[in-house]
Amino acid sequence: ALIAALAPPTAKDTLLYHLALPKAWIAAGRAVEVPYNIAGYYPLGVEMHAVWAMLLGAPLGVRVAEAAAGATLFLFAPILTVVVYAWARERGASRGWSAAAALMVAWIPTVYDVAASEYVDLAMTAYTAMAIRAFGRWWVTFDARHLVWIVAGVAGALAIKLSAAFLILPLALLGLLRVLGVGAPPSSARPSPAAAAGSIVSALAAGCALAAPWYVRNWIRTGSPLFPFYLHLWPAQAAGWDLERSQLYDTWFSLYGNTVTPVDYVLAPLRLAITAQPDQPAYFDGVLGIAVVAALPLLAWGLWARRLDVELRLGLLLSSCLFVFWLFSSQQLRYLLPAVPALAVSTAVVGSALDGRRSRTLRWLGLAAAALALPVILAWFLTLDPLRAVLGGETREEYLRRRLDYYTYYELIDRELPLDAKVWLIDMRRDTYHLNRPHFSDFIFEDYTLTRYVRDASTVEDIRARVRADGITHLLVRHDVLLDYRRSPIVDDRRSRKENLAKMALMTAFFSEGTRLIKGDQKFWLIELPRRPT
Repeated sequence: ALIAALAPPTAKDTLLYHLALPKAWIAAGRAVEVPYNIAGYYPLGVEMHAVWAMLLGAPLGVRVAEAAAGATLFLFAPILTVVVYAWARERGASRGWSAAAALMVAWIPTVYDVAASEYVDLAMTAYTAMAIRAFGRWWVTFDARHLVWIVAGVAGALAIKLSAAFLILPLALLGLLRVLGVGAPPSSARPSPAAAAGSIVSALAAGCALAAPWYVRNWIRTGSPLFPFYLHLWPAQAAGWDLERSQLYDTWFSLYGNTVTPVDYVLAPLRLAITAQPDQPAYFDGVLGIAVVAALPLLAWGLWARRLDVELRLGLLLSSCLFVFWLFSSQQLRYLLPAVPALAVSTAVVGSALDGRRSRTLRWLGLAAAALALPVILAWFLTLDPLRAVLGGETREEYLRRRLDYYTYYELIDRELPLDAKVWLIDMRRDTYHLNRPHFSDFIFEDYTLTRYVRDASTVEDIRARVRADGITHLLVRHDVLLDYRRSPIVDDRRSRKENLAKMALMTAFFSEGTRLIKGDQKFWLIELPRRPT
């Protein structure tokens, strides 16, 4: 994963914002609003690490800057592994079982993918584990020192994703139950209810306050701290985003997992272990492996036999809450990773509680189950083939041409188009990291503006007038999607086939009449639009 992280970036979200936004901020000298990149309104705590890494590497060139960013974001993978190992040792697991717990997490293929791709989900997982572990310690001891780690965990998680609120809610509820005397220690060790309530509420509030600047920024810029989500509850606005697209975004998130019926929900753990696939929303867009699910019977026995202390039972309860929240939100596998560390640590503790022979047998069986995922990781690594690019046997440009089928178009744009050219990227993944010319592109729904322009137009000139008003001089289009009647966003199911064909003909005319095809193939076109009439 480290080798892959050191290679030139090619992962979709990395090119969309994890590194694209730090690059734009460095160029501007401050954290500017990047027009139409709605990801710029996410909390971006981890991306700030990339900013500093790229600044430190920039004097030595682009490759060093992006490799520094990749290495920095990769570091959350070994940090998470160490956290799991140390937590298991703290709870009494043997060294062998603690190592097995760490490997159970590290050998999840999606963990490798996140670490190799400069994504932020392992940081989210580490901060969540920190908060869960500290909450368990506070529950048992009421020691105020553990509140500091709750603050750090909550703040770190909220500074990465708004979905960290799903952690805060059960923490607050369980904290209230603790204050009311559930699981109370001897009276001599228990503070007054008011003091206990004040301490846990203050810790959660402090964590929220530390992450609040990201949300206050959104409130000032758009009118909602929750932007770009929940516009139906809290109206807001920004260039390139509105209520319709916010609702489309919610629908798009709900497509992951394809869990519809009660049976689907019951079988979700089994489906995660067996059917999960990368880059397929219906199959969770990732690979978990069987080790985590295979550990569930052992955990069930451990709970029944009371082999887990109250801290780990709380950890499993919080992980279960995260799993339930995940089931009813966006079922992307990497979003589930924060629920895994407590499960792995609990497995290690239960396994260590068995007698020597059974414990060793189960440990090796668990490691074997986890190791079944290693061929998947190896296959992904070999498909990426980053080693030559990292060691200098392949240039940055050669690697990117091999990994990104549109990269030669970006090279042509940066090399030959005028400095004042503005390129409209249509269905091009909104990769703005590798493009150094002014550009326009919709966020996520990358043909949204084109679709609206075509549907509202009667003639080609109607479309061109709006495009000229946007200052656009060139188009980079993925035409194999746009011109395919079965997949084209221009096709409106509410219209007749005749009307849809007429709109597709209008779009085709916009691409071809009076324009110049600079470069094209079976997938992409780079088009120069006619100049404004004088």
